[in-house]
Amino acid sequence: MAFGLEHPETYRLIFMEDPKLSAELFQDKQHGEGPRSFALLISACADLKAAGRAPEATPAEQLAEVFWAGLHGIISLKLTCSGFQGSPAEVLAQTLVATLVQGPKPGKRAR
Repeated sequence: MAFGLEHPETYRLIFMEDPKLSAELFQDKQHGEGPRSFALLISACADLKAAGRAPEATPAEQLAEVFWAGLHGIISLKLTCSGFQGSPAEVLAQTLVATLVQGPKPGKRAR
């Protein structure tokens, strides 16, 4: 997140412009699979699930993708909607992690 906010033009170029650039970035040339960095994120989510700290019914791959999408969304909003005076990016990231790891509070439903 810090990289995207500190280097907005580079972040935009890599992740928000030409899909060919990010497609190349997300290929592990050795194994023909996704990037090793995403595999590490999946592994961390699997560890959270094993420790009972993430939703049991949700696959680790899906949790990792939601986390990644959430962080990308935070960065994208901060770069493209500078007029919106929402919470600081760091606070949003902390909320994302807490929600993903702890889940919604019992008895509360999203509206």
